[in-house]
Amino acid sequence: MRDFAPPVASFEELAARLRERSEPLRAFGVDAVTVFGSFADGTFDSDSDVDLVVEPGPKSFRQLLDLQDFLESALMRRVDVLTSAAVKPRLATEIERTGRRITL
Repeated sequence: MRDFAPPVASFEELAARLRERSEPLRAFGVDAVTVFGSFADGTFDSDSDVDLVVEPGPKSFRQLLDLQDFLESALMRRVDVLTSAAVKPRLATEIERTGRRITL
């Protein structure tokens, strides 16, 4: 089922939509989401995607793809999803410094 809400237009709206969907997100193995990039620092525009790190995250690549589809439907934007285990050290440092964590 696809949502027909408009694309998220603020970090606060993004966080609210994720929290509203906490039950299905937990079914994907997600307890928390860290938003980084343009949605975390407020520099996004109408063409921006949403960069997310999920913790701990899906157990398989197929589940990760299904999660990405679910998130794109919920947020009505392109979404790049990383699991916390897949984040490289250099990016991890940047995410720790600028990311905004959402606990579900």
